[in-house]
Amino acid sequence: MEVRSTFYFEKLFEEIPEAIVLTDEHGRVTKVNREFTRLFGYPPEEAAGRHIDDLVAPQAYRTEATGITAAVARGENYTVEAVRQRKDGSLVHVSLLGVPIQNPDGGTGVFGIYRDISARKQAEQALQESRRQLEEAYTQLELISNLDGLTAIPNRRYFERFYDLEWRRRRREQKPIALIMLDIDFFKAFNDNYGHLAGDKCLKQVAHALQVVNRAGDLVARFGGEEFVAVLSGTPLADARTLAERMRLRVKDQAIPHEHSAVAGQVTISLGVAALVPDGDTDPATLLLKADQALYLAKSRGRDRVEILDS
Repeated sequence: MEVRSTFYFEKLFEEIPEAIVLTDEHGRVTKVNREFTRLFGYPPEEAAGRHIDDLVAPQAYRTEATGITAAVARGENYTVEAVRQRKDGSLVHVSLLGVPIQNPDGGTGVFGIYRDISARKQAEQALQESRRQLEEAYTQLELISNLDGLTAIPNRRYFERFYDLEWRRRRREQKPIALIMLDIDFFKAFNDNYGHLAGDKCLKQVAHALQVVNRAGDLVARFGGEEFVAVLSGTPLADARTLAERMRLRVKDQAIPHEHSAVAGQVTISLGVAALVPDGDTDPATLLLKADQALYLAKSRGRDRVEILDS
């Protein structure tokens, strides 16, 4: 009966589709099966007597492997996913089960089972890469959806969301928020006489010139057509007016020819500025209306100028 049991054990040990190794209490290999040879490339006679970590543990993972071998030799069961090395130097992802066994001489050896999980790891890595690409594509799509297609600055949709968030933040903090509404003077005449391609180029140049704000709570966006809007969070009216004046001069300094303007021989802008400290009795539309009224005032007073509205 004992001979038959030994035969069946030997047969099972050899034929089981898992890479199996037996080691003594010092971690030296005493026996490997056929799948171990196939997975790692070491035939039984070459593996026997060598330390299991010398055999299959890559140098970069040696400390980890030594710790596992020692833990199992102390009588602990150990299950882990790890990287191991074949005879040819190539690496393989494995799941490793280490079980302590009592050797005939009384020492504690290790019964180690390795399963090749490279295919699963490759699938996981491919899935992670797909997720990364999907997240990157989503980020790009989100970015594109927030930008004006012509000028590449934030669009009205993004402005509205940004403005609402800053409004609520400044209402909590009881600090001012300012808006600058502006448009290009006599832009219809510019388009009619120079053509829409030149008009598009002009809008891009103006959008570029308006980029004089760079704080986290500030934003310049295209509001629609030839109209732009700037949000200046935490900025009092006087400072907002100063910034608006800088915008006006930067556009003028570009010297974009506009022979059909009734103001100057180049492209100019009119700007309206308003500011307030948000409270429970006002809403974001209130300040937007004030800035628009200030812009109307700038136009009615001759254009190419900045006007303010604070009440």
